[in-house]
Amino acid sequence: MLSLRKPSPERLREFLAVQAKFGLTYAAVGATAALPPAGYVVDHTRIKLGEGADSFAAAKAALKRWEHFRLAWVETWPPETPIQAGQVVAVIARLFGLWWLNACRIVYVVNEEGPVKRYGFAYGTLPEHAESGEERFTVEWHEQDDAVV
Repeated sequence: MLSLRKPSPERLREFLAVQAKFGLTYAAVGATAALPPAGYVVDHTRIKLGEGADSFAAAKAALKRWEHFRLAWVETWPPETPIQAGQVVAVIARLFGLWWLNACRIVYVVNEEGPVKRYGFAYGTLPEHAESGEERFTVEWHEQDDAVV
């Protein structure tokens, strides 16, 4: 959905209420938890964030606050949306003076213990989204070398 103005909180609530009634727009729901089916585009970006438990805790907390979407041109709404399967969130993007509303639903949450600790989630696109598919956001702490990625 396009707009010349940033949508008001009331408009965003209405938008999400309607979108929450719909199913996801793609067939391979949950595919980012493993190897996606043939034909899907996979964009895998990985960077080292730091080392140790404190870095992992800070990165995990940032994901929970949707910090990866707090950029000059994109944000999520509502910003306090809990990271729980089934939650619906709007991704609001601004480009060339236009505002785009994109609706997503959290498909699953990752919270794994072990030699590699993982925390994150994947969301999938709803009908009012510029794309179709699933994105996964995960932080990992590799105890073997203490790296947080």
